[in-house]
Amino acid sequence: MLAATRGKSSSGELIESVNPATAEIVSKAQASNVTDAKSAVDSARIAFESGVWGEDPNRRSKALYALARRLSESVTHMAELLVRESGKIYDDAISEITRSSLPLEYYSGVARNVFGRSILLGPKTMSVLLREPIGVVSIIVPWNAPIALLVRSLAPALAAGNTIVIKPPPFGSNPNAPFFGEPGVEEDHIVEMLRSMGYRIELEERVCWAGNRRWSKLRLERMRSCSSWKGLRNS
Repeated sequence: MLAATRGKSSSGELIESVNPATAEIVSKAQASNVTDAKSAVDSARIAFESGVWGEDPNRRSKALYALARRLSESVTHMAELLVRESGKIYDDAISEITRSSLPLEYYSGVARNVFGRSILLGPKTMSVLLREPIGVVSIIVPWNAPIALLVRSLAPALAAGNTIVIKPPPFGSNPNAPFFGEPGVEEDHIVEMLRSMGYRIELEERVCWAGNRRWSKLRLERMRSCSSWKGLRNS
């Protein structure tokens, strides 16, 4: 699952996803490394800087709504994948995926309503605040709720006009993949996905994540900055 090249990773290695209940191999995927991560970030940055994604709220709104629809239409199939890869109870998997379409629907509306502000400070003096997307946002997804914890960061970041690099969990990433093939998102490198077993992938300047204390401390020591949930900056 390497959107930047749509093919094999640079190492050619594979990661096996194993059903924790049966030890059955559910799937195999390309194992991304630092080279692949840089390629994905470069593709996402080119998409941000040369495309109109960040300047077209109508397109973002339609894409987010399409993702919500696609997720809603795939609940049963994705729940079965989630159960097999993460060991979730089936009813819990159904609930997680069903609820995950709601933020996508909500932010499809928010994408059309990213307002600035103007303030008259004095005679012939006006202050103008504009909200702009940051650029490339990395989302690191934990294994225990891979759909819900992805969507909670993905939806607002896309609505704000950012492009995305996703690092899903090494076990349980397949449920993340099927609904990113929506026209206008995947083929334009708006969303990139990587898969890795370790911590060596270097991501971009804005990072959203959830994880254990040891990993979080490591990430905080090495990252340059961290964005708010909105993925916007004031200018």
